[in-house]
Amino acid sequence: MTYREFFRQHPFFRFLLPLILGIAASESFQFHENMILATLATAVVGLISFNVIPHLRKSYSYQYLFGLFVFLFFAGIGTYRINLVNQQMFLSNLELNTSYQVELLDTPVEKTNSYSCPVNIRKSYKNNMVTKESAKGMLYFAKDSNIVKLKHGDNLFINSDFKRIQNPGNPNEFDYAFYLKTQHTLYSSYIDSHKWIKLHDKKELNLILLARSWRNKLLSIYKERGIKEDSFEILAALTLGCKSNIDPEIRKAWADAGALHVLAVSGLHVGIIYMIVNFFLGFMSTYKSGRFIKGIILLIIIWLYALITGMSPSVMRASCMFSFIIAGDMLQRKGAIYNSLAASAVILLLFDPYLLFTVGFQFSYLAVVGIVFFQPRFDKLIVVNNRLLHKFWQLTTVSLSAQLVTFPLTIYYFNQFPSYFLISGYVVILMAGVLIQMAGALLVF
Repeated sequence: MTYREFFRQHPFFRFLLPLILGIAASESFQFHENMILATLATAVVGLISFNVIPHLRKSYSYQYLFGLFVFLFFAGIGTYRINLVNQQMFLSNLELNTSYQVELLDTPVEKTNSYSCPVNIRKSYKNNMVTKESAKGMLYFAKDSNIVKLKHGDNLFINSDFKRIQNPGNPNEFDYAFYLKTQHTLYSSYIDSHKWIKLHDKKELNLILLARSWRNKLLSIYKERGIKEDSFEILAALTLGCKSNIDPEIRKAWADAGALHVLAVSGLHVGIIYMIVNFFLGFMSTYKSGRFIKGIILLIIIWLYALITGMSPSVMRASCMFSFIIAGDMLQRKGAIYNSLAASAVILLLFDPYLLFTVGFQFSYLAVVGIVFFQPRFDKLIVVNNRLLHKFWQLTTVSLSAQLVTFPLTIYYFNQFPSYFLISGYVVILMAGVLIQMAGALLVF
């Protein structure tokens, strides 16, 4: 297949590549807003011209211009979106502000010498002036018995200043400041126990905070049924995406075994949810409007699960892809996997361009591309007639395909290669499927 034929069959790749280039270039170089708007205006005028002028639309010699305008439009959109997100990250009058009103985005987590918690910075105060803010920050509380009473969604008034997060400057260190920037967080503050008070303002309806509240209720079911310590931490991560309390030694053991991705809620988990719900709602397809009702229910359940588990890049990718599959089933159309993959990436990057720089996003998409491209080829190398052995061989080829594409990233980010990924895959992935279904039954019943 030629590249022209590939782009014709998978048109979303025409949008994805310039979008990625625009985002990456804008993060590396500073483009003036007028330049971005001029690029977008040129692209829009060009695309409109091709649609209203028959000579341009029908002439083969001008088709490269149409492709150029599409490229400029999506590169400009990528640059515009990341500049817009950047503006929302910054605090106004950082050096002059004396206090802030913040909203906790999670329950404070205990560290060695403090409690940490991500927050939305709602308002800043300077003398008698109040300014609305849209930035995020990390709060570090001095240890105090009152901290354990705080929970996500609480509003605090803090008498402290925020400072821009900086790396210590050690050679070859992890770029923690940029990692937090990909989470839209640029600032941090340490607060003594007497410099904050809890406000009793009426809480605004926030879908993400509401989802976290549901997740905490589900986690409490595990605890009520006697699941605790390491077992609770692993099950919480495996099924509900709650990884903040996992012991570092456990995390390292799973990483060494090449199975850390299983602890991160991903396409495996969304796929299991989809198959279970689709199986139980299968009878609805026999009714006239049942296919559409089933599709709507599936979409609601998949995105509700994505919300509860924290909207990680891998979950959003899987949720987007399954949404396309469900929509295709509702319309009785079957889409191409590469096109669905590119379409989901375009949607996610338009929503949050900084996802491009996150490890989860990169691993998730590369792994799926590797599986889709290499697995069918590996599967044909050995013909296995026995059904059980063929499933075993398919599991092997899936692991090989994913590792073949992602191992450069593994070495780059983690300086190691998971030597036991094949052995662990046979046990962990199979058991993960069983545990996810059993845990789901426990939570439902």
